[in-house]
Amino acid sequence: MIFKKSFKDELENLRYLESVWGSKILLYPDICLDSILKSDKLHLSSEDKAIFPTSSIDFMVCYQHKPVMFIDFCLWDQHLSKGFIQYKKALKDEKKAEIKLKLKIFDNHYYTVAFEHPMEYKDFKYPLNENKFILNILDSLIGEVIIKKDLKVFLGNLLQDLGANFNSMNKDEKKEYIQDIIADSPLDLKWDPLTKNAKTIHDILLYEGIIKTESKIPLSFPEMPPIKDINDEMNMEKRRKIFQKSNWHGSRISCKTKKDKIEKEAWIRNSKYLKGSSLIITQNIARILVYSQIANIYGLKIG
Repeated sequence: MIFKKSFKDELENLRYLESVWGSKILLYPDICLDSILKSDKLHLSSEDKAIFPTSSIDFMVCYQHKPVMFIDFCLWDQHLSKGFIQYKKALKDEKKAEIKLKLKIFDNHYYTVAFEHPMEYKDFKYPLNENKFILNILDSLIGEVIIKKDLKVFLGNLLQDLGANFNSMNKDEKKEYIQDIIADSPLDLKWDPLTKNAKTIHDILLYEGIIKTESKIPLSFPEMPPIKDINDEMNMEKRRKIFQKSNWHGSRISCKTKKDKIEKEAWIRNSKYLKGSSLIITQNIARILVYSQIANIYGLKIG
């Protein structure tokens, strides 16, 4: 991947969003590819060259001024009865070509998140870069891909941001200081923002006695074979292998309430940097979509 020499200077001119993870993480919305890449160094095909000038990324994540994640959001029509599978089939050829181009350029650093556009979710009256739900998803992805990978460095950066002289502390002082940060920090180290958001809404619905049962189903594309019962070892092994190699990982959350049953799906393009955490993220996205629709049906305020 070859960036322009002036990339660092250009970052200062781009409008960025603050992440919960501190000053070392910066989010840049709506980035045109030709503003950060030299097309003549990418060895693009004629088809790719035609697409490149008009292609953009919804969000670019920088860690210590270095681009490390490129993230797009695909919001499909809420009336598609078969959800993501039907959405993939309905993708226009131009969109498919653009996704292939981004994968060619960014490889495993390119992430795509897909879910039904939740018209009932209050934050979706705002554009993507002003949507708290989208920003929570971004911070959840950052936590899984960057923060967990190097927690020691992250804590060091956090202490520096807070103006702490950690080296001057003795062992007990360091331990007490870290415990205080974890207990009281607005950065929510105990919970990633997406998990915390899901739990907050869920607790409200439980307190009101609205949710009766909840189930979760892991999904993949290509689809995994069904399991007959707990002794169906052959299909369970097939499912495991398909899931590991699948292009997309997803989750379907289903909740039964006093009135009806609400289901939502969420999907993330598979990446070696996410490993098994893609399930956790997609479950939380689908949960928030389900809980938000339920809260809307019952006229509850969720934030």
